[in-house]
Amino acid sequence: MKAWLKDLTRRERLLVSAMLGLVAVLLISLLIVRPLVKFRTNASQNLAVAQGTADYVGRAVENAAARSGKVETADNLRGIITSTAQKAGLRWLNIRQGQEDLTLTISFSGIQTDHLFGWLIELEERRNIVVRDARVSDTRNGSGVEASITFVQGR
Repeated sequence: MKAWLKDLTRRERLLVSAMLGLVAVLLISLLIVRPLVKFRTNASQNLAVAQGTADYVGRAVENAAARSGKVETADNLRGIITSTAQKAGLRWLNIRQGQEDLTLTISFSGIQTDHLFGWLIELEERRNIVVRDARVSDTRNGSGVEASITFVQGR
């Protein structure tokens, strides 16, 4: 092989080198770049499907609880509270379920008071979910309030 390459003229060696470079670029494209692009596309499609399914399940839980007027399990209570909080534009830090009873404690930070109280009113009027305990205080930087709220099913 070395002898054959030495027998080539300078121009032919340059063309063979260019051809090898193009073959290398083609192989990298076919074996590395295209599978990565396909993987990323599939991952984004799977994420969209998962988000759609999560929204659908949240709405189904919310609708089922609204029809019955009563929350049967802590998971139903959690589904209603998280879906309505998302719709209200509230982002929570932590959610804890009560061990002995049907309660749920949710913590927020840096939220606007009007959004928080509007959401609480909606929960009580439309979902029959009431606040059992609430701790609300201003944030240190004045960008809203910090809140820790415990919910229970209304009577």
